[in-house]
Amino acid sequence: MAKGGALRKYRAIIESLGFKELDVYRVKKGSKEVDIIRAMELSTGKIVTIDLGTLRESLDYTEFYKKVIDELKKNGITLSERIISRVGKAVEELSKRYSVVKEPIKESEGTEINASQQQ
Repeated sequence: MAKGGALRKYRAIIESLGFKELDVYRVKKGSKEVDIIRAMELSTGKIVTIDLGTLRESLDYTEFYKKVIDELKKNGITLSERIISRVGKAVEELSKRYSVVKEPIKESEGTEINASQQQ
């Protein structure tokens, strides 16, 4: 499970787009769990739901950002190109700085461990 610091970064991405994250619901769709975020647009007070189609922790920050932008467009929210560009660059830097290693890391003895076990 993701740590609180990682989840704060997902919230920061939403806030940098001009929204306040209200709730995150983890629901079952078919056989898999998905996260649905409820957010409020700060300028208008409009409440939108953002269906990620998967769990937040399974997405890197760039994938999360793209899914949020797509869902906002589906909800009829238009963001300025300046905001999209500025936040997109910041998210790319964030993804580079905190990249997630998805491959097993081999120890010197030859046994494999997961990247999540290395902390």
